[in-house]
Amino acid sequence: MHAGNVSPYSTVLTGWRDHPHALPLLDRVRHACHPANWDAAMAAPLTVPDRVFATGNTRLEARLLPVYFYQRPRIEQDMARWYTPHCQFRRLDPGEANCAETSWQTVLAGLRPMGQFSVPTLFSPVLHAILTLDRIGAFVFPRESTDTLLIVVIYRRDAEQGESFARRFIELYRQKQEVMRSMTGSAADKAIASEKVVARAMGEILHYTDASIDAYLKHLDTLGQPPQDTGTG
Repeated sequence: MHAGNVSPYSTVLTGWRDHPHALPLLDRVRHACHPANWDAAMAAPLTVPDRVFATGNTRLEARLLPVYFYQRPRIEQDMARWYTPHCQFRRLDPGEANCAETSWQTVLAGLRPMGQFSVPTLFSPVLHAILTLDRIGAFVFPRESTDTLLIVVIYRRDAEQGESFARRFIELYRQKQEVMRSMTGSAADKAIASEKVVARAMGEILHYTDASIDAYLKHLDTLGQPPQDTGTG
């Protein structure tokens, strides 16, 4: 964890505290979306995850609930504690970044140039806080086959590899979906086969160790195979 004197937040984007209407915050998300049918998303009724943080008939009309204003400052404080302007990238074990929180923490801490995680709603205070960080960028796009989950690809703007790795991740994600659509068989078999196509490249840009990538690929090879006869039973 890093406790620096440099605030990671843009001074221009602090007015959310005074505006319960969610539209200005969603407009910030719109610029990060890559790409999405934004007008349709805004006209849609609020989903169940949306209603954790907002109320209204549609997203366009939504107003933020008190829980949003309770959580957002605490999230910003946590991000400020992790943030450092100094990058010292190293290869990570997947266990160091295997949940949403550790994914963005390792990027803010300058341990890797990019990471990815999911949020369940456009009204996520975590997503909004990330989009106000000066040296941090993000792309947002909907996860395949779901109306709620959004993938957030977070990257260091101040690192040469940051944005290029983030864009490469999106390319690989789309490649994986194309492979799945071109295959026949069960959903599980298609998921495993398409994962094998992109797993090494994704692991490398996520800055995982070579050993962990190799172990994951070996694990994928064992999935879907018939069990071996051990001579017992």
